[in-house]
Amino acid sequence: MTLGGFKYVILCCMLMGGTACSSTKKNNLQVSAPWVLGNWGGSAYQYNTDEHWELFLEVDSIQNSFKVNYPALECSGRWKLIHTGKERIVLRERITRGLQNCVTRGKVVLEKREGSVVFKYFYPTDTNLNAEGRLFKVK
Repeated sequence: MTLGGFKYVILCCMLMGGTACSSTKKNNLQVSAPWVLGNWGGSAYQYNTDEHWELFLEVDSIQNSFKVNYPALECSGRWKLIHTGKERIVLRERITRGLQNCVTRGKVVLEKREGSVVFKYFYPTDTNLNAEGRLFKVK
């Protein structure tokens, strides 16, 4: 990342109150929203296929990772943090298993709700909401 890019990250953090993001050695945003940490499970509805499916999410602040699994779709992958705020996180999905079954590079939005997280999915080249659901903490 260039120095200008680093200034942009610092400016974004300042605009968000400074508590929502930090930087790793690679200048990647780091998971620092405590409400999203842990293991999550739930279901989503995909509009263009008129289907419901389950998804499971593991968020680890130590590894700075978001691992997602879609068992019924037979695919899984990782989400890269793009933007983090107090009650909303934006990520980019990278499918690593089952590429023939799932679209990679989509945008994912997670929003904090009381006792749950709202999941929203957008295709890489589309601004329309493609799928949405709700995730709950799994013990």
